Amino acid sequence: TLLGRTFYYAGIKKIGASRTSPIITSNTLYATVLAIFLLDEQPSLFRLLGIILVVVGVVTITYETANEDQAQTSLRDSLLALSIPILGSLFYALEPIFASVGLTEGVQPMVGLSIKTATATTGFALYLWWRKELPQLTSIGARKLRYLAAAGVANTMFLVLYYSALGLAPVTVVAPLKSSNPLMVIILSAIFMPKRLEKINPKLL
Repeated sequence: TLLGRTFYYAGIKKIGASRTSPIITSNTLYATVLAIFLLDEQPSLFRLLGIILVVVGVVTITYETANEDQAQTSLRDSLLALSIPILGSLFYALEPIFASVGLTEGVQPMVGLSIKTATATTGFALYLWWRKELPQLTSIGARKLRYLAAAGVANTMFLVLYYSALGLAPVTVVAPLKSSNPLMVIILSAIFMPKRLEKINPKLL
């Protein structure tokens, strides 16, 4: 998830949250395929249909974004920008596979989540140290820090519930359900985000 999150945030910066989030959900398809081959899971036809619809949505957003950006940038640049969240989705797809194997071996969900979080935090801190970009909290500002802390709390709640779900159900059930979040992201983006940052339209919805 360290690599997935890196590409996720880079994608938000490049093409916006309302477009990055749906593309990231294509990890459902990759995770399902990996679960079938590596974990021997057998999703129902109805579940596979839902995953196909997610992928169709991703293709639609990709096509729309490429066409929308053509007036300002080349098709090559647009596709390069779209490749950022697509790479993020590939890395995210690997995460539930590893987590499911660990939980199946008997590790408690909260223990697994603690190990995952500690690993990602250490990796990210080492990367920032290597780049000499370790942030000084005093330079961020109190208002920005509050928003980032709120994002951390929200993400922690998501992770707790997500790992609890992986401990109870197969990847082919949990991954598609997790992928319903872009609809909420689009709605919240339309309400709270400045129009210069997010371009929400009926087709995207």
